[in-house]
Amino acid sequence: MKGKASLKIGLLSALAACAAGAATLEEDFRDPPRAAGVWAWWHWQGDNVTRKGITLDLEAMRDSGVAGATIFTIAEHAGLGVLSNKVNAAMSYRNAEWWDAVAFAVEEAARLGLEIGMHNSPGFSVTGGPWIDPAHAMQKVVWTKRAVPGGAVLKGAALERPWACLGHYRDIAVLAVPDGAAVAAGDILDLTSRVRDGVLDWRAPEGRSWTVYRFGHTPTGQRTHPVPDEIRKTCLETDKLSREATELHIREGLEPLRKRLGRHWGTTFTHITVDSYEAGKQNWSPRFREDFTELAGYDPVPFLPVLDGRTVGSPDRARAFRADMDFVVRRLFARNYHGVLHGWARKSGVGLHLEPYGGPFDPFEAAAASDVPMVEFWNGVPSWLGNRPWLYGGFPGIPGSVGRALGRDMIASEAFTGGPGVSRWTEAPRDFKRSGDAALARGINRLVLHHWVHQPFGDDVRPGMSMG
Repeated sequence: MKGKASLKIGLLSALAACAAGAATLEEDFRDPPRAAGVWAWWHWQGDNVTRKGITLDLEAMRDSGVAGATIFTIAEHAGLGVLSNKVNAAMSYRNAEWWDAVAFAVEEAARLGLEIGMHNSPGFSVTGGPWIDPAHAMQKVVWTKRAVPGGAVLKGAALERPWACLGHYRDIAVLAVPDGAAVAAGDILDLTSRVRDGVLDWRAPEGRSWTVYRFGHTPTGQRTHPVPDEIRKTCLETDKLSREATELHIREGLEPLRKRLGRHWGTTFTHITVDSYEAGKQNWSPRFREDFTELAGYDPVPFLPVLDGRTVGSPDRARAFRADMDFVVRRLFARNYHGVLHGWARKSGVGLHLEPYGGPFDPFEAAAASDVPMVEFWNGVPSWLGNRPWLYGGFPGIPGSVGRALGRDMIASEAFTGGPGVSRWTEAPRDFKRSGDAALARGINRLVLHHWVHQPFGDDVRPGMSMG
């Protein structure tokens, strides 16, 4: 009897809790709390930022039900055309005026009960800034080659240096490869120890001709974009395979922000964002040889001629090497880029919002490194995106699946994006219903408006800044 009484009490308690929860849910549906509101990506176009505009923007967000905003510092023209005027000539990226504007925006957000975050670097793709030098930028393998007859004696032979992007180049190895359709890895000779300052001393073995490769690495030249004009030529993307490069970005790019915001960090200022990946590929890093050997179980250097189309071992073995290169790149993205950023964000007290797709990384691992996994959808899909119906209304896909598996309670989407050639100021709220309904029906529970462009003017200037 005692057991039955306890069971009845437990059931009644559960039913009461469900009833209370249902009532609360209905009340919240009728009068949503601010936390359930939409968010916005808040684009600051270059130097066109004013305190007056910041206050007007944030008050308008509050009044329209927007719960929070993410600041993006982008080019004056968003990459779509040059503006000849500047509203605030005293401002440039990260000077005293800019830092004052950021601090003021966060103070105003606190006053208005809004949350604020910021993209992790200038531009909207993807991670980097003026503090990234060529040695810490994204790297790729480059090479030159020289034909050498069998038996030839090379004494003081200068090997042509491969192309150096931004004047930065480092040698990887010098290899002598027997000519032929296929070559065994054991027949490739490592001549690196015979080279000094690009000069080779070597006698080629008799009986067959050889190709001498000089392999090295240099920056890809990829830059963050679109950024204010005054830093456009100096904003390099970080080396995504290097923990050292990511830590440099954190130390020089993000820590100064944390220190300046003080008590607002982790309270009003709640997150760092990484927008969709648009930085291209890279296949090397200063420690790549050691990392590859650890992760793939063998030295990659004898197989580097595969990158030039040579067959080392067999066609299957050459394909396996390329697959191993891709695998190691994916693992290093997770370990040294996404994982390091996420670890720092959490330790410092803010979240990481990340669109985990579009790059040479594993989207599952990238999504796992996000506190708020994000996707995107376009209201009018431009022709250059091709036939991708999932962009209408977004599809949670991998970010949603991983987020739910890890217990993330928020799956967000960059929402209602429209290209200038498609939208053209012709859309009304009714035109967004189809894509908005689809996003919500698919399980997305935070819409992040793309976008809310900062208006540095008063209400007398219309339509104002439009990002194109």
